[in-house]
Amino acid sequence: MNRLLAILIPLVLAMSAMAQSQQPCRFCDTLTPYKHSIMIQVNRGFEDPRDIATYIREKTSGLYNEENDVPAFIFNIRYAYRVLPYMSVGPEFIYATDKHTMRLQEYDENQNMTEEIFKLDVSRTSAGAFSRLHGNWLQVFKPYADIGLGYYCMHSISTPKNPQRTDLLYDNKYHRFYFYIAPGFSFMIWKNHFSIDIGVKYSPTNWHNIFSKKVVFTWKIGYNFNSQNKKK
Repeated sequence: MNRLLAILIPLVLAMSAMAQSQQPCRFCDTLTPYKHSIMIQVNRGFEDPRDIATYIREKTSGLYNEENDVPAFIFNIRYAYRVLPYMSVGPEFIYATDKHTMRLQEYDENQNMTEEIFKLDVSRTSAGAFSRLHGNWLQVFKPYADIGLGYYCMHSISTPKNPQRTDLLYDNKYHRFYFYIAPGFSFMIWKNHFSIDIGVKYSPTNWHNIFSKKVVFTWKIGYNFNSQNKKK
């Protein structure tokens, strides 16, 4: 992860300098005020938005139990170039990791039900491109819809609670193309320099999302360049 940050931080700074040096946005007006943007997501992942309130409540009340927790982490960085007043395109990189507690129910030789518990650690690394359609009829709240395509590698490791169940041990990797659709709203802040995206992400290749779900909650913070330029 440290090597990844050592590569991405200079890349973000280089893209920032490039965007600031560009010519003014010719189609920009008060509703479409920026041409370049960089968005970053670094946060803990939750299966459901309601889990965020539960997590905060348990942390503040001292009821949080790490053994029952299923942590997840998401890192996403993307650069967007606005090609039309209502469309942006660009590359993105996604890294996500989460853990599952799995239960395997079996019958022994006496036909008695037994249950084996094991943990599954999953990490996903994705690289691809996306296109965003903007709704520009509102000043502060802007609806959007993202469409993403790319390639990802999933790495999963299982660890059984019972060390004698070596048949439950495995280390698996596979690569696959992914596709997703992510609608939501952008909240524009400080003369449109900053934006906060809140929405949902749907992927039919459900292993691409955290917790292997087809629909997950998502949010990002973005910085937009050339937002001071007006249409000329």
